[in-house]
Amino acid sequence: MAEETTPVQSGNEPNKLMGVLSYCGILFLVPLLAVKVEERGDYLRTHLRQGIGLFILCLIASILGNFGTIGGLIAMVLYLIIFVFWILGVVHAVKPNTDKLPLFGEMFDKSFTFIK
Repeated sequence: MAEETTPVQSGNEPNKLMGVLSYCGILFLVPLLAVKVEERGDYLRTHLRQGIGLFILCLIASILGNFGTIGGLIAMVLYLIIFVFWILGVVHAVKPNTDKLPLFGEMFDKSFTFIK
C-alpha cells in the first residue's frame, strides 16, 4: 500500500494564499490582521502594500465615476488599468516573487510603510 503524504510547508516558504488575498479587494484585511507582524516576510509585506494600493485606486475610480461623462471615462480607463495590474499582482503572488507592479508599485511601497 502506498502511503499518502502531504507537502510540508517550510518556515521560509511564503504563504501564497495570503499573498493572493492581498489583491482581492477588502479581503486584504485577512492577511493584514491574521498574520502576525513578526511572521510577515518581504513577500507578504510587498503584496499587502501593492494590494492596498490597488484597492485605494479602485475607490478613487469609483468616486470619479460619479462626476459626469468625463469622470466616467476616466474611471473606466482606471478600472482597466487596475484590472491588468490585479492580474499581474496575483501572478506575482502565485509564483511567488516580490516584484512590484509597474507604474504605481514603487509609490505603493513608499506610501504604505506602516505595514511592517
